Amino acid sequence: MMDYILLDEISTSIRLYASRKSMNPTDGLFSSVYQGSGMDFDDLRAYTAGDRIRDIDWKASSRSEEILVRRSTEERRHHVLFIMDTGKAMTADTPQAEMKAALAVRTMGAVGYLLNRQSADLAEMLSVKEGIDYIPFSSGNVYLQNMMNRYADAVGDGTQTVSEVLRHADERIGRHCLVFVLTDMEGVSKLNEELISSVVHRHDLFVIRIDDALLCADNSFDIFSGRYADTQYFMTPALQETEKRVRQEILDKADSLFMKYGVRHTSLGNKDELLERIDELFRFQG
Repeated sequence: MMDYILLDEISTSIRLYASRKSMNPTDGLFSSVYQGSGMDFDDLRAYTAGDRIRDIDWKASSRSEEILVRRSTEERRHHVLFIMDTGKAMTADTPQAEMKAALAVRTMGAVGYLLNRQSADLAEMLSVKEGIDYIPFSSGNVYLQNMMNRYADAVGDGTQTVSEVLRHADERIGRHCLVFVLTDMEGVSKLNEELISSVVHRHDLFVIRIDDALLCADNSFDIFSGRYADTQYFMTPALQETEKRVRQEILDKADSLFMKYGVRHTSLGNKDELLERIDELFRFQG
């Protein structure tokens, strides 16, 4: 189990970052993730179980073959779902020797803290030993800290891939969400077109990839075997070039798929670049 990371530490970093940018943490910075503000009308969507009857647009529904609900911009900013990768590979390091899971939970904390300040409801879904765990929508920084701690407890024990967890969420979460997937390169490689197409039909999808340390490098440690890799074997030029080529092929394929479906995405290698990358992610226009 990894050590808990405190939200207070993350919020302090956000305030310092915002002060260097000469702005309030929610004034301009990270704001373009939303389509608007307030309770202004945004669009119509199909009625789903749990919607309020008073939100049904009866006039529009009469012209359609289905019951339609008016959706406001406020609704679009209210539900944030984190899909967290808890596979054993997340206990490995980034190229800057930070545990990938530690960087993932810091990222969840930063994103959740910023959206909490704009009255978001947060939820989390992740794979655990027993299956898939779902922490339902609620708000507040205490709740967010509990979600972060739940991830720290579960990381390394995941029995299902992050794409399987995302599919589970897509099949069961009927309301529109901002869905943040936090995973590594292996997780990204499993996000196929059929799944992404289905998710973006109802949700806004964000993918944050945590960088992997190179296998073909000095002092490479295999977390699955529990021993250091054979340097004489892994440091051969041919194998190093093969690793770089395969990695680039995976990233190019993912970039093409994300661009096709308007998925906002970024990558992280260390905590020092965290807020800059989140800022870029929220401003990215697909």
